[in-house]
Amino acid sequence: MGHKRLLVAAAVLTPLAACAAPDAPVVEEAPATREALAELNEATLYFAQNSGIASFYVTRCGAAGIGYRLGTSTEMNLRFFDTLVARGYAPEQIAAAASRVSRKDVDDATAAHLKAKGVDGADDAAVCASATAEIGARSAVGNMMRRV
Repeated sequence: MGHKRLLVAAAVLTPLAACAAPDAPVVEEAPATREALAELNEATLYFAQNSGIASFYVTRCGAAGIGYRLGTSTEMNLRFFDTLVARGYAPEQIAAAASRVSRKDVDDATAAHLKAKGVDGADDAAVCASATAEIGARSAVGNMMRRV
C-alpha cells in the first residue's frame, strides 16, 4: 500500500492541514451507517482541533524544545489516517470528513483551550509552560508532542 497510501493520505491531509471549507460534498461510497459516519466526523474534528492546538504549541515553543511526538505533523496525520482506514473507513470518507473541518474550528478550539488553561497566547513563557504541562499530563494534545 506504500505509494498509494501516501497519495491517498496526501489527499486527506491537505484539507486537515489547510482546514478546508466545510461545504465539501459528503461521500458515502463505502458501506457505513449514519452512526459510523457521524463518529468519523466527530473523530476527525476532535483530531483536527487537538492537532491544531499541538501545532500552535510546537510553532511557538520549538526553540524551547517542544516538538511533535512522531517527528512531524505529517507523520501524526498519516498515523490518524491509517487508524481510520484500519477501522474500515474508505479513504474517500476520510477525505470528506476532513474537508468539513474549517480553519475557524481549529482556531476557535485553540483559543478556547488557551483560555481554559488561563494562558495568554501572547506570552511565550506561559504558552511553553502550558505545552510542557500538557506533555506531562499526557492529555490528548500532550500526547501529540514531546520534549526534544
